[in-house]
Amino acid sequence: MRHTGFIEYWIIDPKAQFVEQYILQKGKYSLVTKSKTGVIKSAVILGFKIPIKSIFDKKSNLTSLQEILTQ
Repeated sequence: MRHTGFIEYWIIDPKAQFVEQYILQKGKYSLVTKSKTGVIKSAVILGFKIPIKSIFDKKSNLTSLQEILTQ
């Protein structure tokens, strides 16, 4: 994939419930995370992290959003 001006992008698959995280390194995007579990951290937004479960689970999403907003 060619550089499009983004340093990082995520692909979120709601059906399979996994996240892929790609980061621009040396002019190419590299897959750095592909997971259904754990916490994903942004390489671009300092301090931003979210449990992967929160992306797909409504209750967990609300809890994570509240934590983000109170930081």
